[in-house]
Amino acid sequence: MLTTESAWGLPTRPREVDSRDELATGQTHTLRVRPDGSVWSWGMNTEGALGNGTYLDVPRPAPVPGLEGVVSVAVGQGYSVALGRDGTVWTWGANNTGTLGDGSTLGRPTPGQVPGLLDVTSLSSGWSHVLVVRADGTVWGWGDNGEGQLGNSNGGTWRVPVQVPGLTGVVATSGGQSHSLALREDGTVWAWGGNYAGQLGDGTTMARSAPGQVPGLTGVVAISAGAWYSLALREDGSVWGWGYDGNGNLGVGSKVVSRPSPVQVPGLTGVVAISAGIFHSMALRGDGTVWTSGENAQGQLGDGTSEDRDVPARVEGLHAVRSIAAGPTHSLAVRAEGSVWGWGDNTLGLLGTGSNRRLEPRAVVGLTDVVATAGGGQHSMALHADGTVWTWGANSNGQLGYGSVTVFTRFHVVPARVPGLTDVVAVAAGNSHSLALRADGTVWAWGYNSSGQLGDGTKVVRPSPVQVPGLMGVVAIATGDTHSLALREDGTVWTWGYGSSPSPVQVPGLTGVKAIAGGSAWSLALREDGTVWTWFCYGPVTLSDGTTVPVLTPVRVPDLTGVVSVAASGPAALALREDGTVWTRAPKSLTSSQVQGLTNVAVIEGGGFHSLAVRGDGTVWAWGGNAMGQLGDGTLTERTSLVRVSELTGAVAISGGLEHSLAVRADGTLRAWGGNLYGQLGDGVGPVHYTPARVLLPRSGPHGGHAAP
Repeated sequence: MLTTESAWGLPTRPREVDSRDELATGQTHTLRVRPDGSVWSWGMNTEGALGNGTYLDVPRPAPVPGLEGVVSVAVGQGYSVALGRDGTVWTWGANNTGTLGDGSTLGRPTPGQVPGLLDVTSLSSGWSHVLVVRADGTVWGWGDNGEGQLGNSNGGTWRVPVQVPGLTGVVATSGGQSHSLALREDGTVWAWGGNYAGQLGDGTTMARSAPGQVPGLTGVVAISAGAWYSLALREDGSVWGWGYDGNGNLGVGSKVVSRPSPVQVPGLTGVVAISAGIFHSMALRGDGTVWTSGENAQGQLGDGTSEDRDVPARVEGLHAVRSIAAGPTHSLAVRAEGSVWGWGDNTLGLLGTGSNRRLEPRAVVGLTDVVATAGGGQHSMALHADGTVWTWGANSNGQLGYGSVTVFTRFHVVPARVPGLTDVVAVAAGNSHSLALRADGTVWAWGYNSSGQLGDGTKVVRPSPVQVPGLMGVVAIATGDTHSLALREDGTVWTWGYGSSPSPVQVPGLTGVKAIAGGSAWSLALREDGTVWTWFCYGPVTLSDGTTVPVLTPVRVPDLTGVVSVAASGPAALALREDGTVWTRAPKSLTSSQVQGLTNVAVIEGGGFHSLAVRGDGTVWAWGGNAMGQLGDGTLTERTSLVRVSELTGAVAISGGLEHSLAVRADGTLRAWGGNLYGQLGDGVGPVHYTPARVLLPRSGPHGGHAAP
């Protein structure tokens, strides 16, 4: 969507012969062209926009193969554009609106040259259209033209470049969501396309398919188009803006829906570069400081809060910056020594910090003396040796137990203590709810409650722990996705939530139980005699042998004896036998099979789509789904056979979340790996960075392949 100096496209000043270090970032992915002419990409890749020949997401920068000699890059909605030193243009990614300019609507995960387009000196991209300037000062465009953003009244889409009529002497362009800007060599600005918020700057809100001059603006040296607004930088270092200002993105000190004529941003001087996001703006001053204003729900202003601001303020702790790029809900900056810094939303890996997942174990921040853990859908729990409970990760349903759910507490990237909860001896986490067992045998619950999984007789969300009434003498707890389990000291099992009741009910026919486990919508019980029993939260269920089982009716798994513990993952039931072997079966099957190669096992645990085991030597082994690196082997490859969790020794306890894993070491420290979208790994780096974090970008690397441009 945006780049170092212009929204949705390329820097807005004339291009030098050699490339410089710059960024282009959008809603799904980011590009960086380095001084050596190589291009690096990271983020979401479902449309092939990263140009690496695959459709796999990349959370940290990697080179685009086959591209060399590049001087500029631009990104749009799921597609990418590169300008070669020889004036050729290369595109890849999504093409449903003709944004690749090759005459087709077929997407492509590798760069290809735009046919017949030569002598290009600069380029930019909007949401779904591309603009380029040729050496003769003419402007050409292709892609979506539904609002006239290509400068002609024929509408529709253009799959090959077409000249924007009536424009000469242009040195740079910038594309917004549905409008376009051009900067002429005489310092005037011209605009066309959609105008519902006054983004064309002509004093009206009427769309226009032919370029028209923005009145009253002269001496302009850079332009940047946001979603529904525009920015201009004058040669005196002042910044001017017009169009939508509902989030304070123009930085003029008040918020209005439409400013159809340019107004100066007060108090902002000495500016050398500008960049507009969807609803936030960035300015780089000559002293190397960065200033931001506008929307801040995802921390894109970099001030450590999520509150909007209608006047520019400096991004503290960031200095010696030489280029900037505003994305839809994130921001990037390149410092003088070449390091890249990012802040704001990192849900799709846009910041390149790698923090949307960790492929190998990382230490949880500031938490030691841990005795047990529990992994929920997107949150984590730890039981401290002093009986307190600590949580982190997603909190949209109050599952962290902090007492409130606001825009500021939707997730937490480092552990924090659950207030008012002491003397806890066990914890368990469901998809979006949490349980704690206290030393007095009482059970406490909090979080999501749509199925009555909190056991308090209601279906009301509870952001603070509440006692499960009428349940005493409990010695163990467990959770499924949306149901809960308790084992009482008399050997009976009680359940509540999905498929039963919002208050605890006894599972019929089960006595002498010593351990329990909860699957997605099914449960397991281990009896003192070493036999395993299973039942379902829904029914009747037909098992693989043809047996029909009513809801909440335990049936024995006949081929399992001598079992000492049980666990459940999403797709499998697990049993550890006294000989140290592990056995697994599908929930609707009564036939078990041994996990090959796994012996001397001390602990087993299941996650959403994967399974974990700790061997007697303290090593951790895993198998199953691995889309977010939850197996901890440094890859994203699904495993049907065992892999060892890298660089993890001395483990004594484990737990699995939906797409993440946790392990307690003998020294009481905690390690986590896998998905980190909501900070559930507790390493202090979640999907949102409220202050700048360094992008994990190598300083050099291979860019092999042929010289594309």
